[in-house]
Amino acid sequence: MTPKTTSFSDCEVYRSLSRLQKTPPGPDQIPYWVYKLCSYELHHVITHLIKLTIASGKPHNHWKHALVTPVNSLP
Repeated sequence: MTPKTTSFSDCEVYRSLSRLQKTPPGPDQIPYWVYKLCSYELHHVITHLIKLTIASGKPHNHWKHALVTPVNSLP
C-alpha cells in the first residue's frame, strides 16, 4: 500500500494565511496578524515546512505543543 499524498500549492497557503481570523498567539508568541499581514512574504517558507513535514511523516516537536485556555461553561 502506498501512502496517500497530499498536494497543495503556495497559492493555497498564501490564501489561508491572508484569511486568518483573530486567535491568541501560540507557544511562539507570534500574533495572528503577523502571519496575516506578512502572508505574501511568509507563504513560501511555510509551504516548504509543511511539505517537509508531510514528506518525513513526523511533525517537528515544536509543532506538537499548544496553549490551551479553559473556558467556564455557563449553566
